Amino acid sequence: MAQVRQVDWPLIEGALAIRPTPQTAAAGRVQETLLASQRLPRSAPLLEYGWAAVEGIRSVLELDRIALFLRSKSGQWLSGLIGTNALGALVDERHIRHVVDPVDEQLWAALIAGKTAFEVYDNAPHVAHQGEHTRVIGRGWFVKTPIVDKGEPLGLFYNDAALTSAPFDVEKQELLATFAALFAPGLRAARDRASPLPNPALSPEIADCLELLGADPGASLADLAQRLGMSAVRLSRSFQREVGKKLQDYRTEQRLQRFFALVDSAEQRGQALSLMDLALAAGFGSYSQFHRVFSARFGRSPKLYLNPEK
Repeated sequence: MAQVRQVDWPLIEGALAIRPTPQTAAAGRVQETLLASQRLPRSAPLLEYGWAAVEGIRSVLELDRIALFLRSKSGQWLSGLIGTNALGALVDERHIRHVVDPVDEQLWAALIAGKTAFEVYDNAPHVAHQGEHTRVIGRGWFVKTPIVDKGEPLGLFYNDAALTSAPFDVEKQELLATFAALFAPGLRAARDRASPLPNPALSPEIADCLELLGADPGASLADLAQRLGMSAVRLSRSFQREVGKKLQDYRTEQRLQRFFALVDSAEQRGQALSLMDLALAAGFGSYSQFHRVFSARFGRSPKLYLNPEK
């Protein structure tokens, strides 16, 4: 059974502005952590924003494995966004979902109260996800770092040393907690752009479905139904009845919105991405599907629409 240690951290300027003390963190790493938060693409869609954050802080702190899970607005679920596989590569984990644990609620509350910045588990199982399968690849220390903004729990960072068996490093965890506090406002904004505010008129299943689509507009009807624990037929009928449009039509609009957000983000960062890359990142299954949908929606090809003078 995993043993738990809570690592407390002095409160500075409130629970959402915790920072490492000079005694425990080298000045260079503090500066790199701050810079990593400043480099985040603030206007990027949720997945790209989260990916940039995980990739950036993992590099700065030389973390072995790290994952980012988001709390649903209903407070019932933790859904994966990005994780690290058994080979050390960052992977899309939006297909992973589990019920929020009361222990997680206590950890968020402890951060809000300024009592605990992260929680360490000793001799915990290290797991790797491959498709729908999860397997244990070892045991050792494991850390949960809560992410909160304006008193609202947003999610958790998970990290361990399954690949290298490196010893627990309190300085790295303090800096990851600092990064989580700096990362939280942008994460909340990206999440709110991706999914609508909770509507009390919607059933919990459809509210969760809208949130899942916001994070993963490429999810199929079958995938969504499986994650929600209902049949595809029931989901399709319930969605149209409650939202007022077919799930397929809503998902198409989400993908188009995501495409334009990706275009804006790429332009702001000076990136040259192909229309195919942008279409696939927006959730379309192929460029031909994107081209067909885009042309039907806007009356011209994507290339002509984005570059009308050419």
